[in-house]
Amino acid sequence: MLGSNCFHGIAFTLIQRILQKEKQRMENSHNANTKLLHECAILQKRLRECSVNFLVEEEDKLNIDTSPSDALDLLATSDNRIGLLLAEV
Repeated sequence: MLGSNCFHGIAFTLIQRILQKEKQRMENSHNANTKLLHECAILQKRLRECSVNFLVEEEDKLNIDTSPSDALDLLATSDNRIGLLLAEV
């Protein structure tokens, strides 16, 4: 009978460790998702502030009017940043 109680104690401890690891994994995942959403919101706000105006094709040329910073560089940076953030998740 004593051996059976010892086995149950070990199994219970093992289950507790597994549950604790799963809880930590879920918390880490939640934190990473929260960080990703926050970063995406910041990037979205910055892109809106850029007020990029893509004009309709005029004489077989695409005219791009950007202000106040180089919006195309910001787009590339944003894409890279989102890619890095997604790799973390």
